[in-house]
Amino acid sequence: NESSAFQTFASKDIDTLLDVAGKRESGIFQVEIRQLGGALARQPEDSMAFNCRFANFYLDIMATAPSPDQLEQGKQSLDTIMHTLRPDLTGETLINFLDTDNVGPYLTQAAYTPATYQGLRALKDRYDAKNVFRFNHNIPEPS
Repeated sequence: NESSAFQTFASKDIDTLLDVAGKRESGIFQVEIRQLGGALARQPEDSMAFNCRFANFYLDIMATAPSPDQLEQGKQSLDTIMHTLRPDLTGETLINFLDTDNVGPYLTQAAYTPATYQGLRALKDRYDAKNVFRFNHNIPEPS
């Protein structure tokens, strides 16, 4: 599963998706493109813990397959797509698109601006100092 925000979603990006994900040997893909902006972009930066305010689109791609070999091919195809699209990506991600089983503190922190993460860290210290709510995109004690 890979995802990232885009400022613009050009026809060459669509061509990349169709060229790689559209090939039978690439595996099975779920491709989701969401339009962002609008009301989210108009909110003050400190009003909510949400990044991608200035991105116009969000792309989420998931490779699936009925066998391990096909899944490996799908993962390679997914890597090809993301490598090709990388120049157009903002590098921002949305926390709800991250897999809770495979995400460590670094990716959780990367899903927020530094100021927002520090604000969340302060809330965690105040309301969950014992880290009871840790089975999600956890915000652990600083190392």
